Amino acid sequence: MRVLGYRIQLQREAEPGTGYTVTVPSLPGCITCGATLDEALAMAREAIELYLESLVAHNQPIPAKDDISEHYLRAQEILSSVKGNLSDLLLEMREDRI
Repeated sequence: MRVLGYRIQLQREAEPGTGYTVTVPSLPGCITCGATLDEALAMAREAIELYLESLVAHNQPIPAKDDISEHYLRAQEILSSVKGNLSDLLLEMREDRI
C-alpha cells in the first residue's frame, strides 16, 4: 500500500471563535471545516479519505503527487511597481470595497 500526502490550506475564519476552513488544492472541491485547529485537521483527514474512496468507487485516477507550486510576494515587491502616492492608492482600494 502506498502512502499519499496532500497539502492542505487552513484559513482562520474572520469572526473570532468560528474556526477554520480547510481546502485540499490537489483534490478539487475537497473542502471541510473545524471549530478548532485540531478538529479542522481531523476533518481534513476524513475529507481526504472520503474523497479518495469516491474516486476509487467511480474508477477515477487517484492523484499521486501534489504538483502545486507556491510563491509568496512581499507587499513591498508588489507596491514597488505602483506609481503615485501609496496613501492615495490605499484610499482608492478602500473606496472600491465600500
